Parts: sequence; C-alpha cells; structure tokens
Amino acid sequence: MLRQVSCTRNFAVATGGRRVALEKLAENEGAAGFGVASRTDIKKHRFLVLDGVRGLAILGVLLVHGAYVIHNKFAYWTFKMGWIGVDLFFVLSGFLITGILIDTRHAVNRATTFYARRILRIFPIYYLTLFTVLILQTRWVWLARVAGVQTWLDRASLLFYFKDLVPLWHHGMLKQSALTHFWSLAVEEQFYLIWPLVVWAVAAKKLYKLCGLALCCSLALRIALGPRFGYSEWMLYFPLTRADGLFAGSALAALLATGYRPTRKLMVSLALACCFVLSFIALVDHRQLFFGGAYMTTIGVSSVAVGFTVLIAYSLQSAGAPLSRGLRSQWLRALGKYSYGLYVFHIPVFFLADHLAVDYLHITFPLRGFPSLAYLGTIIAASYGVAWLSFHYYEQRFLDLKRFFEPVYTREESCTMQLSEYQQRLPVGRN
Repeated sequence: MLRQVSCTRNFAVATGGRRVALEKLAENEGAAGFGVASRTDIKKHRFLVLDGVRGLAILGVLLVHGAYVIHNKFAYWTFKMGWIGVDLFFVLSGFLITGILIDTRHAVNRATTFYARRILRIFPIYYLTLFTVLILQTRWVWLARVAGVQTWLDRASLLFYFKDLVPLWHHGMLKQSALTHFWSLAVEEQFYLIWPLVVWAVAAKKLYKLCGLALCCSLALRIALGPRFGYSEWMLYFPLTRADGLFAGSALAALLATGYRPTRKLMVSLALACCFVLSFIALVDHRQLFFGGAYMTTIGVSSVAVGFTVLIAYSLQSAGAPLSRGLRSQWLRALGKYSYGLYVFHIPVFFLADHLAVDYLHITFPLRGFPSLAYLGTIIAASYGVAWLSFHYYEQRFLDLKRFFEPVYTREESCTMQLSEYQQRLPVGRN
C-alpha cells in the first residue's frame, strides 16, 4: 500500500498535479497508433498477433520439411519456400527476448530470472526428445540410421547446443537426420547466453544502432566469406552469418522501448525494398529462393529479416488491418501456441511415419494428387497432437515453476518504471 501511495504521489508531481486514470492511459495508447480500447486490449492484441506470427513461422517449417511427399512441382517448390519460417522465428525471438531484457534490466535478480525462465521453457522437451532418440536408437535399427548421432561429437553438439557448428568440420554440409533441425535451437541458445550481457550494458537509445551495425556485419561477413568458402549450407547454419533476424527483431524492440513508433510510410517503403531485392533474385536465378545461392545467402537473408521485422511492427500497430486480423485467426494462434513443441517433435514424427509407411505399408514417395496432401496433413496433425499432449501434461509442469523466478525491483525503481511507462504513452507534443 505504501508503494502504491508513493508511486501515485510521484505520478502527480511529474504530471503537474494531474491525476492519471486508467482511461487516460488507454486513450494515450490509442493515440500511439495501436487502435485498441484499453491497456488490457493492447496486451491481448499483442499476444494474439504474436501467437499468429509463431503459427505462420511453424507452418512454413512444417511445409518445407514435408515437401518431399508432394509430387506436384508447383506445390513442391511453393512448400520449399517455407525455409524462411526459421528467419521469422529468429526475428520474433530477437524482438521478444530483447523486450524482456529491457523491461527487466533494473530487476535486482535479472540474470537469475532470465536464465531460469529460459531453461524452464526450452530444456524440458529438448532433452526429453534428445535422450529418447539416444536410448531408442540402441534398440531400433531404423532409428539408428536416421538419428544422426553416431559419433561422440554428434552427441556433444546436441548435448551442449552447438549443432549449428557441425558443418564447419563436415565440408560445409549438415546431413539431414531426425535431429538436424536442432541447429536453429543452438543458434538461439547461443544468442540467449550472450545477448543479455549486451542489453544490460547498453542503453536502449544506443542498442538499436548496435543491432543495425551487427546486422550489417553479418551481411558483410557472408559477402566476404562466400567467394572463399562457398555459399553452401554452412553459411545458413553458422550463427554469425545467420543472425540477421535476431538483430533485426532486437532493433525493433529497442526502438519501441525508446517510445518511437515507425510510420506506415516507413514500413511500406522497407517492405517494398525487401520485395524488390527478392524479385531481383527471382529474376536472376529463381532457384536461389529455395535455400541457397550467392544472392539469396547474402542480400536475400537480410531482406527476409527486415521484411519480417516490418511484418511484426505493422501487425502490432495496426490492430484493425486485414493482416493483423489474419494473424489473430484461431487456427494460426493454435499453431503458434504449440509452435515450440511442434518444431521439436515434427521431424522425429515425420521419420517415424515414413518408417511405418515405407517398411510396412510399402508406400513410395513422392505421392500424387490427393493422397500426398492427405499424408502430409496426417503427419502434421500427428505432430500437433504430440505437441499438444507434451504442452499440457509435461511442459506445463515446468512452466508453472516460473512463478518462483519473477523479476524483483526496489520500491524506488518500481515507481520510476511506472512513471517512465506513463510518460512514453503520452501523445506526441504533450508536456
């Protein structure tokens, strides 16, 4: 109660004696361009939209990994474009993680809170899947063939999150296996390990500039290394050359933390520039759009990252736009809610389904016509089912433990944060 009275007094002093009501805060949020009615509505809109973005990202990943069952060339190559779903995940991760780090930077337990909550979210099903595969491959010959963990180095790369570095000693290639997709989780874990130290040391007004510089360095590194070492898979797995999305999303979070809101004109201009770059690549060599090539692995990856950043910024600020309404659709949000489990489980489920289909039902891939879509729909549905069960009966037990790792602030810092939050919501030009 004392904290509440003290904070209210600070608000009154800072606003020239005017009393601040929740309705006024809601009005100010509307003036900032969110177009919704209250703070609760704003948070709800953000969560719904971001769940939809997750759903869009995992949909792309599911389609690109399931394209092998499709015989129709148009559908096959369309699905192969889904590899950029990983970039959307990277942008979203950079945006959310940087936002969390900025919001909790003054917490007295910021490091414990951040790392503990990340561990509780990521480790349980990651290591459940890994150890299940390691144990079962000793019993099932078919799994041993597709697991991709024959050597001690393979096991170490998965146990300690450096699967993304494996191509460096495998001639630039990463052999497809039941756990190959863990490379992107390794990239994010390495980011989570280092990035908090940067965010806590740099002010938000400088952080977005640092993110822009880092994105340019990642692009420059690809341009410099490509002619010497080739534009093969290693470049799209190596963390320093695939960090564009993480830095682009982080830059957006840092910009929003300063109170800046990108204008619609700016977002449209950036989106058109990204479309222009990708169209240029398609005209030069359309095959590069499907994962690889000198243009796509350099300017293409950066354009995708910037484009997805614009997508998130626009969808958050334009609640009534058709794009935002589409991202809030129930089926996309349902995919987004279980996107992490879907990502972890879908490849093992796909391999198990293929084993049953080929070895027992004598099905050969690719399939033609409706059976191909039916099979793809079945294995995606099976993956969703596993992710749903895992979330509600396994992961949730760990997520409930997050309540023990909430950020803690001093009374003075808590008041300062509330005052700063209010001031950032004031309409432009108001004292």
